[in-house]
Amino acid sequence: MGLSLVANTVVAGGPAVLLTESFGSTIVEEGGNGDTYTLALSNQPTGNVTVTVLVGSNIQVVSASVLTFTTSNWNTPQTVSLNAVDDTLPEGTHFELVNHSVSGGGFGGATTPIVQVTIFDNDRAITDLAVTMQLVNNPIGPGQRISYLVDVTNLSAENALVPFFAMGTPNDTDDMSWVCVADPGASCPMSGQGPPLHTISLAGGTGVSYLVDVTVSPLVTEGAPINAVASVEANDSTDPELSNNSASRTDLVGPDSLFRNGFEL
Repeated sequence: MGLSLVANTVVAGGPAVLLTESFGSTIVEEGGNGDTYTLALSNQPTGNVTVTVLVGSNIQVVSASVLTFTTSNWNTPQTVSLNAVDDTLPEGTHFELVNHSVSGGGFGGATTPIVQVTIFDNDRAITDLAVTMQLVNNPIGPGQRISYLVDVTNLSAENALVPFFAMGTPNDTDDMSWVCVADPGASCPMSGQGPPLHTISLAGGTGVSYLVDVTVSPLVTEGAPINAVASVEANDSTDPELSNNSASRTDLVGPDSLFRNGFEL
């Protein structure tokens, strides 16, 4: 990634190592792009200053990991280049902190920056995400408030960290609202107005349940179909079983039982 300088922040109260991140953040990709940031000193040292870059197991320093600043180059930024360790673990997007130690030249105990590195994973878990849908109150009639119960479940043991859930507004309905309840190990927004279109999180074997309410148009005629569709997309994992990634149903407006027919596809 290219380097874009942003303003350094001098930490008040003593000498400091100054950080400038490229584009204001540090992002690396497993098997892909690395990123850079620069370090400099806040003021002229009394002698040579050594700054050491300290990384964990998910980051590699591909430039020099030990930087030396002198009384003449102390304010010249030096570049640190990082890559992600390309492992085989499906971890999703994750983070690691890069720390720094400093010594010499009157900078012992100086303030040092901590860099949060975002790591994009290139290993995808194999998951099986499933959606089911029920109509809670049947039959339905013109002007009636009706509810759908939609369950999204991770049937696999692997985690699905950022699947995308979507449910459009059924035809001939409006005033859509919803609430969501998550199992332990899963998460979803608690409630909302309008169609739910957002990411959720499903640890292996967990699920979330939506109760979705809409109002049937008072102008709809008896026998008219009300169509509802909900779906989930794996995003950060591979789902080889796509047939259960969506659920749909068609229910005919009553009250005449001759025209009432609810079924789930």
